[in-house]
Amino acid sequence: STGAYKAASRLASATPPPAHVLSRGIGWQ
Repeated sequence: STGAYKAASRLASATPPPAHVLSRGIGWQ
């Protein structure tokens, strides 16, 4: 969902984005 994507983006800005999280986010899009 868009909300989850935005939440992940916020976490990514604070910490390096884990590859598995990015993969799941892209898969949902």
